[in-house]
Amino acid sequence: MGCWGPNNLDDDTAWDIRDEESFELLKRIVTLAESESGTQFAEYDHHHLFYSFEVLFALDAHRILNWKRCPTPEAALALKTSYLERWSEYYAGAGATPEFAAERRQVIENTFDRFIAGCAKRHAPEA
Repeated sequence: MGCWGPNNLDDDTAWDIRDEESFELLKRIVTLAESESGTQFAEYDHHHLFYSFEVLFALDAHRILNWKRCPTPEAALALKTSYLERWSEYYAGAGATPEFAAERRQVIENTFDRFIAGCAKRHAPEA
């Protein structure tokens, strides 16, 4: 263990915490995306899922997130496909206008695509 600088994250313990919290965040996203209530906009898990995605993207933008335990891009794509199938079934009977449903679906697709891109970056072969 060591301290290598004066900043808040300039030590081994901070990076250990980063690794633990990154893993928990990635695990939470997968669990929520796989859950039935994660697809239902009236449920807490739906909001928790997309909040968690935004936290993940913010951490990544600040180069704090550790993608080490993220799913493979193929697994993340399968998660997106499964999620959107279940979400579409739910939304069909939820009374949303077709315009709103299409707009929300696009946001969800873009969110999963950003997640898949992060997973792909992590699993890319090293040059």
